[in-house]
Amino acid sequence: MRGTKKVENRESIIVNPESVRRLADELIEENDKIRITIWCADGTILYPASIDELLRFPNPKTREIQTINLSTPNHGRDSSWEIWLSNTFLSPASYTVWGEESYIVATADRIEKHFESMASSGLSFFSPSYQMELLEFVIILILGIPLAFIGLLACWAILVDNKPLYLASSKVGDLGSALMLISGIALILVAIKLERLQRHFFPKVAFCIGDGEVRYKRMIETRKLFGLGALVALLISIFASWIANMLPTR
Repeated sequence: MRGTKKVENRESIIVNPESVRRLADELIEENDKIRITIWCADGTILYPASIDELLRFPNPKTREIQTINLSTPNHGRDSSWEIWLSNTFLSPASYTVWGEESYIVATADRIEKHFESMASSGLSFFSPSYQMELLEFVIILILGIPLAFIGLLACWAILVDNKPLYLASSKVGDLGSALMLISGIALILVAIKLERLQRHFFPKVAFCIGDGEVRYKRMIETRKLFGLGALVALLISIFASWIANMLPTR
């Protein structure tokens, strides 16, 4: 019985020379032809003749890889497959298999295992293994809005009523209140711009081919520093508020 199977994988993945070779060795049968297409950031479309030529692509910043399509032409064939790896699609990795039921089951199983290995190799504390919408929810509702609201209340009491709240009971408290307000607003703005930050710091697909490997390592270090800086800023804000509570009121 013939059929088709199409699957979209929403997990972020890392595409490096080793994973591409393993995928090709597993899927490309003897005497098979493979069709490869690369879409670059500057609009260039390339057609490597082989996996080796694909992996020799320098992947410079000006022509950074955005999408790779791998497929076996189905002209005159009883079975074929197609794989998409892309930073521009909603699903970073997807595949379609055509053929007899036994071929579909076996081929889909092999592709799934390769996708799983690519995803697991990129997991870390700062990696978006979960949907980024959850991170946006945490930043806005749990961190940003409460910090901004409490800081606004404290600053309003100082500026308008001249009756400082417990968070603004001294000059140190004034500073702590201002820091809380600024931190809250900053977190909200970061969440609003999260999609742009996600594309830069949390790409759906990291193409570690050519210069892409250096860019990926640099990005990993940058987002670790960014995460550490955000944590330190939050701790400073909490510590400043705690100090304000310990000081006598005026």
